[in-house]
Amino acid sequence: MNQIRTSALIGLGALGILFGRKMPGVQVIADEARIARYAAQPVVCNGEECRFSYVTPAQGKPVDLLLVAVKATVLDQAIADMKNFVGPGHRHPQRAQRTPARSTSKPPTCRTLWSVAIGMDATRSGRTLVFNQAGKIQFGERDGGYDQP
Repeated sequence: MNQIRTSALIGLGALGILFGRKMPGVQVIADEARIARYAAQPVVCNGEECRFSYVTPAQGKPVDLLLVAVKATVLDQAIADMKNFVGPGHRHPQRAQRTPARSTSKPPTCRTLWSVAIGMDATRSGRTLVFNQAGKIQFGERDGGYDQP
């Protein structure tokens, strides 16, 4: 397995802040207007300022790990905004989830890993996030199956 050296995050809401703040060097994908708002009022989580590196969709370069933490209502725009962060030869994330699995000797170039937040009590107000329980992200398959450790 390859080591994750570069990462990007799209979606700086409660989940993006909660988990993105723990990722050293993560790039947060945002348009110029949003970056200006973030610079004017930094993100604060439980009283501590979070220092994120921001990058516009046009400035994107392929990364090893791309986290998507957006609501379904803005997923299409997020997919368009993150296209430069996905390396050549990788399928479009939206196509990957809609394409049925095929029998092939080659491994898939892009795989959607489904997830849900469990046990989080975070509350976001503007650029401020407060929580007592970070909870966890449960990863699994679209059909509801998952591998237990």
